[in-house]
Amino acid sequence: MPKRDVDRIFEHVHKLAERLTAGEENLGTSQMADHLRQSGIDPNALKKRFHEAAKAIAARERAAGRATPLGLQQAIEQTSPDDVVPSSQKAAERKMERWLERFGGGFAIPDELEMARAYRKSGDVSESEQAELDDLERKLKETIKKKHDRET
Repeated sequence: MPKRDVDRIFEHVHKLAERLTAGEENLGTSQMADHLRQSGIDPNALKKRFHEAAKAIAARERAAGRATPLGLQQAIEQTSPDDVVPSSQKAAERKMERWLERFGGGFAIPDELEMARAYRKSGDVSESEQAELDDLERKLKETIKKKHDRET
């Protein structure tokens, strides 16, 4: 394929990617993670996969007798699991800052927030309504449990 065709295809893909990701640079970490989950991507698995690939590249560089580039070292440290001790005090401080940012960060309110109110003890709820409320409660608990399990 001629170079101009490859360049044209690359430019087209680049424009599509820009349109698809418009406004995402303003999203917080948790919002971006939610978007990834909604599209079927597990952010934790993606982070782990990236970390392992970066470590493999660094190992190849060391085996070839070359120094690991600083950007690659930083990527490895930033994506390391929480139970891995950082290699330097500065890296440990950055890791703690990221951890505190996640811990202290606000939560995002879902786009479609639903609310239901029921007065079960007043006797105004029919059996079918009671069954529907019980079903809604069960679904809500399952959804919360699944979301919690993915985040841990």
